[in-house]
This record gives sequence, C-alpha cells and structure tokens, in this order.
Amino acid sequence: MKKFIRSTNTAQVSNLYVVLPEGTKTEQEYFKQIDRLFDENWNNGKSYRLKPLKPGANNSPIGLINGINKFLHEGKFKGDYEAWIVFDRDDWNEADFNAVELWKSQDPRHHHFALSHPCFEYWLLLHFKNVSGRLSVKETERRLKRHLSNYNKSIPRGFLTIDKVRRACKAARTKYSQSADLLNNNGSTVYQLIERLAKEAGIDLS
Repeated sequence: MKKFIRSTNTAQVSNLYVVLPEGTKTEQEYFKQIDRLFDENWNNGKSYRLKPLKPGANNSPIGLINGINKFLHEGKFKGDYEAWIVFDRDDWNEADFNAVELWKSQDPRHHHFALSHPCFEYWLLLHFKNVSGRLSVKETERRLKRHLSNYNKSIPRGFLTIDKVRRACKAARTKYSQSADLLNNNGSTVYQLIERLAKEAGIDLS
C-alpha cells in the first residue's frame, strides 16, 4: 500500500456510515453491537445512521469496492455519507491493495477503508489487552479464546462496553502511530471508523 447519487423517498439522515466488511458473521455482529452500544450511551443525540452491508460471493477488496459502489449508485439515502470497506490482510495481492488506494483517492471525503492484520480478531483482542509480537491468524484466535472461551466467529451479546472500546482504540492508535505498514505488521485501523462514530454520538474515547 503506497500510503497506508441520487436520492429517493427515504428518511433524511445527518450522516450515514455505510460499512461493508469482508466477513459475513463476526464483523456483522460487531458493528451491530457498536451501533447499539453508542445508541445507549450517546451524549449529544446520535445524529448518524450506521448501515452494515453484507458481502457478496466475491469478498476480496476489489469485490468489496464493487459491492459498496453498487449501493452508493443506487442512491437509496439522503444526506451526507461515508463509505467504509473493512477487510483483513489475508493473502490479497498488490493489485487488490492498489485498487483500494485508488478507490479512496477518487473521493477521499466519502471513501474510506479499515484494514486489520492479520485478521479482524486482532481488533477484537485489543478490547481485552495490548498485544506485542507478531501474531498469525491461528495465534490471534487462540489468544482471543482466552477471553471469549466459546468464540467461534460469533460475538456474545453484551461483549462490548465503552471501556473495552476505548482500550481497543487506544491500543490500535498507538500501534499504528509506531508503524503504519499494516501489510507487513500487525495492527488495525478499525479504530478510525469507531472513533468517528463515537464522535458523532458525543462519546469520548480518548
């Protein structure tokens, strides 16, 4: 990674966050819980709407771009928006990541992405503790199960708290400031999306 609409008769929203994650289960549950948590804890009136989308058969970064573009071009919303694709390092090749950078550069105000290395479970793990060393997907999931013993791509209801989210954001932010090269190093920029949502809800995660 080099640096790493038409409206219809739908309800007006101040801000719409369209999120299309690579995963069909864990990420979907996480963003639903985040939305519920912030809705229960907002301090200034939650002025945004979070719209998680489900990936199609092609959940590569390029497939996610195509999927979210389709939603945006259908224009079934009003108001300002941000479109986020959320994906893992996996074994995607250089062309995939270049496509993501190009997509973002085409509309940097509205197009965003969040990358986790090695996997989204790394972001979940940061809710419990800081992580050092280089972890594989297998090791990340093994450590996560120390905290979520029954974890099997499903997040238990009530897993999230503001304190846990604050801990994860701080850990991810610190790690990213030390190394922004998430193609070669563990880390996650999901915190950037979460902090945006928290700010909209008037929740301090600093």
